[in-house]
Amino acid sequence: MARLMEGLMPVAREKRAPARRQTAMMGHPQDVIDFLLQTYGDTPEAGRTAVGTVEKVTGRPARTFAQWATEHADDFQATAGA
Repeated sequence: MARLMEGLMPVAREKRAPARRQTAMMGHPQDVIDFLLQTYGDTPEAGRTAVGTVEKVTGRPARTFAQWATEHADDFQATAGA
């Protein structure tokens, strides 16, 4: 194995948090990664707390994205001849 490694440039391994690693793999520059993690990485409690606004406005409780997607799946099916 040592002979195989001769003349090869050493590879430095860098520990990264999963979000940072995934974002870097998508080709974003480091300053963009830092901005996104700072902006979205620490959402205040008010930003992640469900409130009754949807029900007040629409008269029915809010649905999850999964519920909405299931209810509207047919809207996204390819139509014949399209």
